[in-house]
Amino acid sequence: MIGIMADSHDNREALKNAVRLFNDIECELVIHAGDFVAPFAAGELESLLCPVKAVFGNCDGEKKGISNTISSFGEIKKAPFCFPFAGLNFLVTHTQFRNSSMRNYA
Repeated sequence: MIGIMADSHDNREALKNAVRLFNDIECELVIHAGDFVAPFAAGELESLLCPVKAVFGNCDGEKKGISNTISSFGEIKKAPFCFPFAGLNFLVTHTQFRNSSMRNYA
């Protein structure tokens, strides 16, 4: 099971609820598609029982702080972030991604 979320925008309560849900259903991976906003929000995902893959969104101002926070339990990159997991290939982005650009990531 893979959990997917985005646009948490410093909402600690929503992040705590998401972590509880993802842990309850035993996710093997959580994908966050951008806009944590601040490092303290990204830190809420540390309680997950699985790794995190994430991209930066347009409202993530403290990129270095967010990156440092996530580095102990996952990874975050500039979009598009492509990676394999469980026999599948993922492409994660925060903003619109043009189909014509897909050939570079296939």
